[in-house]
Amino acid sequence: DETHNVAYIAMEIEGMSCNSCVQHIENSVFELPSIYYIRVSLQQRKADIFYASGQITTEEISETITDAGFDVKIMNTRNSNNAIGDVADKVLSMNASDSENNVSGTIQASTVPDTQHLKSSNGYDSNVESFNKSKDKRNTIIGIETDNKIAAAMKSFQMSITGMSCSSCVANIEREIRKKKGIVSIAVALLAERGEVTYDANLTTPTDIVNDVTDLGFGATIISSSDNSNEIELSIDNIINQSTVDEIETYLKGRPGITSAAVSLSSGHGIFGYDSSVTGVRDIIRALNDLGFPALVSAKDDPSKQLNHDKVIKRWRNTFLFSLLCFIPVVGILIASAAMKSTDKQVMVFPGLSLKNLLLLIAATPVQARCRFIFGCKQFYIMSYKALKHGAATMDVLIAMATTIAYVYSIAVIIVAAVMKPDRSPVTFFETTPMLVTFISLGRWLEHRAKRKTSEALSKLQSMQPTDAVLVELDSDDRIINEETISISYIQLGDTLKVLPGARIPADSYIIDGSSLVDESLITGEFMSVSKSKGDIVIGGTINESSVLIIKACRVGVDTTLSQIVRLVQDAQTSKAPVQLLADKIAGYFVPGIIILAIITLATWIFIGFENIFAIKSDFDPSVDNKTEVIMEFAFLCSISVLAIACPCALGLATPTAVMVGTGVGAQLGVLIKGGLPLEIAHKVSVVVFDKTGTLTQGKPRVKETLLVDNGILDYNRLIALAAAAESNSEHPLGSAIVQYAQQKMNMSYLGKTSNFESATGFGIRCHVSESRNVIDLDHGNTSCDVRDVVIGNRHWMKANGISVNAIFHEKVCIRENRGMSVVLAAVDGLLAGAFVITDTIKDDAGYAINCLRQMNITVVMATGDNKRTADAIAKQINIDAVYANVKPSDKIAKVRSLQSSKNTVAMVGDGINDSPALAQADVGIAIGSGTDVAIEAADIVLVKDKLMDVVTAIDLSRTTMQRIRWNYFFAIIYNIICIPTAAGVFKPVGFVIHPWMASAAMAASSVSVVLSSLWLKRYVKPTNKAGFAKRWHKSSSVRYAKLIETVGGNNYGSDLSDTDDDISSPITKQLLNV
Repeated sequence: DETHNVAYIAMEIEGMSCNSCVQHIENSVFELPSIYYIRVSLQQRKADIFYASGQITTEEISETITDAGFDVKIMNTRNSNNAIGDVADKVLSMNASDSENNVSGTIQASTVPDTQHLKSSNGYDSNVESFNKSKDKRNTIIGIETDNKIAAAMKSFQMSITGMSCSSCVANIEREIRKKKGIVSIAVALLAERGEVTYDANLTTPTDIVNDVTDLGFGATIISSSDNSNEIELSIDNIINQSTVDEIETYLKGRPGITSAAVSLSSGHGIFGYDSSVTGVRDIIRALNDLGFPALVSAKDDPSKQLNHDKVIKRWRNTFLFSLLCFIPVVGILIASAAMKSTDKQVMVFPGLSLKNLLLLIAATPVQARCRFIFGCKQFYIMSYKALKHGAATMDVLIAMATTIAYVYSIAVIIVAAVMKPDRSPVTFFETTPMLVTFISLGRWLEHRAKRKTSEALSKLQSMQPTDAVLVELDSDDRIINEETISISYIQLGDTLKVLPGARIPADSYIIDGSSLVDESLITGEFMSVSKSKGDIVIGGTINESSVLIIKACRVGVDTTLSQIVRLVQDAQTSKAPVQLLADKIAGYFVPGIIILAIITLATWIFIGFENIFAIKSDFDPSVDNKTEVIMEFAFLCSISVLAIACPCALGLATPTAVMVGTGVGAQLGVLIKGGLPLEIAHKVSVVVFDKTGTLTQGKPRVKETLLVDNGILDYNRLIALAAAAESNSEHPLGSAIVQYAQQKMNMSYLGKTSNFESATGFGIRCHVSESRNVIDLDHGNTSCDVRDVVIGNRHWMKANGISVNAIFHEKVCIRENRGMSVVLAAVDGLLAGAFVITDTIKDDAGYAINCLRQMNITVVMATGDNKRTADAIAKQINIDAVYANVKPSDKIAKVRSLQSSKNTVAMVGDGINDSPALAQADVGIAIGSGTDVAIEAADIVLVKDKLMDVVTAIDLSRTTMQRIRWNYFFAIIYNIICIPTAAGVFKPVGFVIHPWMASAAMAASSVSVVLSSLWLKRYVKPTNKAGFAKRWHKSSSVRYAKLIETVGGNNYGSDLSDTDDDISSPITKQLLNV
């Protein structure tokens, strides 16, 4: 390997607005020579780049980004001499038999000599995360160990935030909190009313952060930590002083399984983190009782109630009803005044003040008043004051300005009229305050009621968790000798529980006695009940329908399937889609822009009025009308209408409402989407790459036939025994199939002892096997040695080990492979001995799912480590467009990158550890729910059920959601484009002018219409076999589709070494073969 001088550079990049900008920068830099790695962060406006310092300069990198249209500032650089070739090869050639920690974990510092910590822009030291050219999400799979002290200091927590009315509030909170010391990142969700903060525990605390949010004028409370750990809050008695607090914390921190302990002297409550595999809530309470501090689990509100918006709905309803009491008299006064207008007479109370203006003043003042007992505009003033204090402008500022200007202007003209004592009372805008507040409160009330429906899916998931469970004790004969009803919070790992018919299963468990039907519809989306019996796994929150079950808890707390699904949905609804970032940015400038526009409108009409009064009032009569009064009346009417009609809320709600409904609907259908980013990218997918084993097939291979070489090397029994003994140390599904086959055929559990075991992912295994004396030797009395050298794998592996395959046996193998069967070759002591013919059933819905994807104009590709003949045979059965055979785990990444380099948006569907790198590399990684934890962690979308039609559902749901988001933005933008100029008086020449109260009604209607538009997604149904499905998405060019098929299908990645084709395996694969 060639040793390079690896250099690091951090750059600050300005001008990025969305994920497309990130991809554009990454692709531009990738084209430069000697670039090992680049990671661009949109949120931090930063790029981390590793390159060969002797072959390219920082100026060249900087110029490339500048030429792409972005401003660049070099932050810092660092050099380190590392042989990165070995690192890249080791990362990309991950062994499938490695543990999850090896795959998704870290390359230890010893692997990379002299690795130095690099100072990043936010002041924290961090190690190089990857030499792989990848995006941020790939770092969960390929990374380098982070400094332990820094990792320990980085904490995160979630908080509930109330009082947000629009995306301007979100932008205000995020902007101000980011300025605080110790804040690493913050993400606030408007609809979920949640915020997730990552912070440096050495510099700040969650309490300080919550106080900072409260100072901004919003309600905030801590919900939980976000480190996926189990936490319990206990109410503790006998806490007298700080010494007792220290005693409790010190004692519990020293107990096994307790990860954290924090006790509050003032509240008498303590929050304890624990490892559920070591200890549990009952153990913690028992320890506190033994210490002399009785404790109970603190009562908490139902988490689903937070999503119901009950408090805010009630508040806006009360505000609307109160405002309505003033609104009705105002409407009556205006109607009566219009009826009397024909007589052109005013009922005067005294000179300058008419009865109409007096009654309007009386009706408007209670709403405008900021007293303690009358709500009125109080909330708008409070929120506006706190926003302006921090240099922000929200929707509340516009409402407060509109009502205040209208009210103060009206008071001012009445005072002037009272002094001048004219014959007529001036025109006022007293009606604006009660009518504007009434319409806005009505709109907010309806809007929050609609918002509650957007989170119904998450509320249903949270409400599935039962409140209590029946804990039982069994004797040696498995008979119940004691049972006790306990709170769900007290369940510990290994508890034996009883579930009655009709009750919900309290935790993920396996059945130790009984059988029943279980309703899993809210978890999997399947409405048919599932039969469960002894040994089967049951999911917490599902419903036991028919019989009593005795179960043993195997996952509790945050580790349960239901908790993980809820967490995924919450994270998805908290995260922001890239399309929303631009809307949030616009919302940040929207309110100040509207205020400036209102001032311009006021000045413009004053200027026009004094230049040409007839442009304002065509029947102006100098003998009757006061010119200044007419001009000021119309100018203020237009400017107030502009303030009242402008609506950033509709723009801000366009994306989050649709994302919340879309991810919620997906969760109900068994499709878990990890945020707005994959939801947005999935609608662009043009190529779907499927893994074969376990994804397109059942993943339960079985040996169908055993082939022997016609030279008498080994007999049937001995070949099976040696192969099974060798494969007993392998985790590969084909190896497991050989072991099971041998145990069934020979009725023996021990078939031999292995040593010097070697495994090469995607190739095969090699080891020494000491034969079992129980295996009958029928080898014609030969006295061969007990220890045999066994090699098992594909043709590549045989060739790498110097083992040849004769032509006759090769023909037998090819016949089986052409039928779609996998053939595993076995050699003993350097000679080919035979082969195992293994079949794996194709999933029932594979063909239909692939046809649906093709109808959606998506190219379907299969990538498999199997040989080309077998892969082609399976592809023909289910109509796959292109096949990449003999693909190793490292080569899957290369193929995904190759497709991406052709400007395709690639989705990868897989289930195994060896699929994890490709899942992370793909634009959208989709993991089958029955797959490994590592694959699920690396994926962007998780399918709860083991059904390929859910891949179609995920992409179809993404397209439908993005279509709805576009409609939302269309409504919001068109509304503001049409209504703001109308309110400013643009159509005055044709005699059309709107009053402030009309503007407020239109503004309220716009927000409600966007939310109702998003709620239309609740009508979404999964794709079915219907004629309209193909027409629904068949809009892209068929020419491009045919060209893509030709390009992809013309390059079968990998080949059989036994054929005459050249080996085009990647350099890493070749290097492994050479080793």
